[in-house]
Amino acid sequence: VKERADQCIDTSGLSAAALRRKVAGELLEPTHTGKLAVTFTSFGHKHGPPRDADLALDVRFLPKPHYEAELRPLTGFDRRIVDYVGRDGRLEEFYAHVVPLLEYLLPQYVTEGKAHLMVAIGCTGGRHRSVVIAEHLAGVFKDRPDLIVEVAHRDVDRLPLKR
Repeated sequence: VKERADQCIDTSGLSAAALRRKVAGELLEPTHTGKLAVTFTSFGHKHGPPRDADLALDVRFLPKPHYEAELRPLTGFDRRIVDYVGRDGRLEEFYAHVVPLLEYLLPQYVTEGKAHLMVAIGCTGGRHRSVVIAEHLAGVFKDRPDLIVEVAHRDVDRLPLKR
């Protein structure tokens, strides 16, 4: 165990899993399993950014389902939301840029000895666009033998405001 007696970890707002990763990353000597654990997590900017994000992507430029009354109660798990967010082609264009960027960055983090990487994807409320993208990116990278992929959705269960 590294000597880190002078360092504290702020646990407010951390889930048990996030705390476990934080403690392991901060206090334990890195082990080289050859695999990088990557968590793609969705969040809502209006609820604040995730405290332990390594990379944050803001996807508020994509079409916002919240403004459509019939879509508002749904989440990014619903095919109608995926279709709505991708309706103008910008979602696929976004993936065409982000996937190669991650393919470049992930091995760089491994080389630096990082064991876990959190990629946070944020939209306004954390229920629609960011969920669609976190799920998609996790699906793209889940079968890679050099990665352990998780997906988390911090704000997906927060109810939308009535309009």
